[in-house]
Amino acid sequence: MTEKQDELKISAGIQKFIDKMGLYYESYGIPRIGGRILGLLLTASEPISAEAISKTLQVSRSSVSTNVRLLITIGMLDITQKPQDRTDYFILSDEAWVNAIRLRIQGFQELNRIVEQGRQAMESTGQTGNTKLQELEKWSEMMQNLHQHALEEWNGPNNQGK
Repeated sequence: MTEKQDELKISAGIQKFIDKMGLYYESYGIPRIGGRILGLLLTASEPISAEAISKTLQVSRSSVSTNVRLLITIGMLDITQKPQDRTDYFILSDEAWVNAIRLRIQGFQELNRIVEQGRQAMESTGQTGNTKLQELEKWSEMMQNLHQHALEEWNGPNNQGK
């Protein structure tokens, strides 16, 4: 990829990859454009400005700004600058995959709290032994434990999250 007047030249194969990343992340609740931004940054050899992202992905600057803020908030992107340049540039965070696992763990923790509320509500009306709620609770706890194990393995002594 080379940068010319903010628009990056990308191959048809890279474009297909970027589009698939958008669809993939959309299935996890991140807007499709956010996933496409991640795809673009995964293929980039250097930091990219919001203007270049906008022109390359052919999306509005406001949409890029909104999605970049979201991706920074969830720990997937970092802001950087180039010497003597006041423009903000974006890169994939060194902690992106650790943060992605942590986000999933938090999601399962929240699901466990919701299931507990449901169980308490049912018990307060005299309903007990709902196997579907019990299965959801067991599944959610298992998924939380699996993700916790994955996080520990990713951060293990030989990998250190990189």
